[in-house]
Amino acid sequence: MSNTYKALSLSTINASGTSERALYSALVTEMFFGQKSALEIRVDKGLAKPYFTVPLPELESLNTATKKQLLLVSCLQETEKQLKQLSATMPINTIEQLVIVTSMLSTVKVGDGAESSATESSDQSEQAKEEWQQLVKTYVNDYLPYFSNKVTFNYSHTPSLELTLNLNQLVKQGDQTEGFERPVLVITVESLLDYDEVKTLSKIIEVQCLQGPAGIMPSEAATSTLVIPSHYPDIKHKNVVIIEGLNSQQLSIKEQLIQAKFTLPNTVLHVGTISEQWVTHWYGQTNSFYHQQPPNDDELTAGQQADKTLIPIDLAPNAAKELTLYDQTKVLGYLGIANLTTAIASVTSLLTSPIENTSVVWLVEHHINSNNTQQPAANVYKITLAGCA
Repeated sequence: MSNTYKALSLSTINASGTSERALYSALVTEMFFGQKSALEIRVDKGLAKPYFTVPLPELESLNTATKKQLLLVSCLQETEKQLKQLSATMPINTIEQLVIVTSMLSTVKVGDGAESSATESSDQSEQAKEEWQQLVKTYVNDYLPYFSNKVTFNYSHTPSLELTLNLNQLVKQGDQTEGFERPVLVITVESLLDYDEVKTLSKIIEVQCLQGPAGIMPSEAATSTLVIPSHYPDIKHKNVVIIEGLNSQQLSIKEQLIQAKFTLPNTVLHVGTISEQWVTHWYGQTNSFYHQQPPNDDELTAGQQADKTLIPIDLAPNAAKELTLYDQTKVLGYLGIANLTTAIASVTSLLTSPIENTSVVWLVEHHINSNNTQQPAANVYKITLAGCA
């Protein structure tokens, strides 16, 4: 699979609203949408505390199935509108698939180890998937009928850009090389506020509790994203971005940034877990970029000796001004399977803002927390505008 492809965010629904302008404002002002729940979850033996969530006020009194239904309908309506506009510059029938992604997290049993529970969970999961797929097909027929025979479903409980976008399964028939040949439309729908889902999340990720350690706030969202092969003809739309994945060899954050020639000043967007472990890991991986010492004269080329402005300067005194860092998870909450597609919309809002004045955003996707016994994992993506205005 190619590590580089293009994307166009068509619709995003989250705590900030439904527009990229509102999303940008929420990120740069670090708005806090979290609300303390009336319920409690166990954080230690015999100790339970209220936790924080990021609900959408319009959906707050509804159950998860109804929330997902309304999020899906709103997303399909906006997608229909955007595709009609896009059809002037791109033949819509070239879109190969419509991939619907959600997590069904409440049907997952974590850590109980009981065979009967596993069987029961499997039955619940299959029934939930069947009901969900029937519902989706009905609404796709209503709003995007030309995709009725192109719908596929993807379920994942571990957010990852490739898994979320289902790119590893988009393989051309008869081609031995992984990849996808034509654009793919991906819709993600997520709601993680049900009490059972929060309890399941708390076994996987540190959930932010009242007076507790740093953690995530379960949230809900929906997105619609057009994913485009890198070799596909240019689409004349100002918001098309180029996404370059940098972790094809399981490198550390520092190794990924060094290979991509990351320097300060720059703009970084974090999306993933929130924990003391993550903050410590991030600093350990990036502190050297704040202390780039100028080389000795005998290490300089002739050109650098003649022009000292070519020498890297010590960035430590101005470190706070040199790195612009945004954290989507702190602002919008933890969006589960919609984390990364929402991040594409977030990055687009930063790249297209006349105030931001940046040509590249480095998206750092991380899954590092105290409940994760695996090795720290983080992927870096370099994202730029395609420049097809």
